[in-house]
Amino acid sequence: MKRSWIKLYVEMLDDPKLAALRESDCWRFVQLLLVAAERDEGGILPTSKLLAWRLRMDQAQLLDDLRAMSEVGIVCRQGEHWKVTNFEKRQAALSGAERVTQHRERKRNKGVTEDVTESYREPVADSSSASTSPSDSDSEGGEGAGEGGRLARQGSVWQAYEGNIGAITPLVAESLGDDERQYGTEWVCAAIQEAVKNEARNLKYVEAILARWKREGFKSAGRKASMARGGSRSGYKSSEEVHEMLETWLTENEG
Repeated sequence: MKRSWIKLYVEMLDDPKLAALRESDCWRFVQLLLVAAERDEGGILPTSKLLAWRLRMDQAQLLDDLRAMSEVGIVCRQGEHWKVTNFEKRQAALSGAERVTQHRERKRNKGVTEDVTESYREPVADSSSASTSPSDSDSEGGEGAGEGGRLARQGSVWQAYEGNIGAITPLVAESLGDDERQYGTEWVCAAIQEAVKNEARNLKYVEAILARWKREGFKSAGRKASMARGGSRSGYKSSEEVHEMLETWLTENEG
């Protein structure tokens, strides 16, 4: 699927490679990033003729710009094509540990303490039929098979998140996609509902729940074990246990 957006790094403002280029070449480089994302072939660009047409410019001028950029190493030749250097690496999805590290860094820089005990709202998603396994793969011939089924399941996760936690930003969409691939749609929806019940409307808390379920088993098994030990029959944890669980997960996954 073609990208609809790309990452631009603030460090570009101080990048000595870009500083060595003409101002017009810096903008040309941003255009190349957009074309590479549109093409979605690991940073490989169209032939210079097609690329010149896509950018609505003279082919000779484009080649001059590409040669200037290749001298500083931000593009390179690959056969008859040009390629944006390190495009896949720079545009790759962040791992869970990287997202946690960035989140904590933003909190330190801004001096903001995130409140994970926001006001309670009735959950939207119904996870009563949640699976006891984190697998949620497409099956042939089923009603939810193929691309249509995948999109339908993705929509249910997004609906659950928007209805209970907040807006879907590009970073949140990326994180939810990673969680859904790892744990399955029903687990993610159930974890969102569990976070709401514990008054912790926070994506990191949802991921902490998923990580715990992966280690200890899905919530139904955990509740039965808790009841057998004489624990709370409601299945809820105290606020101290909730925050301790979240902090433990964040510490374990800090990169």
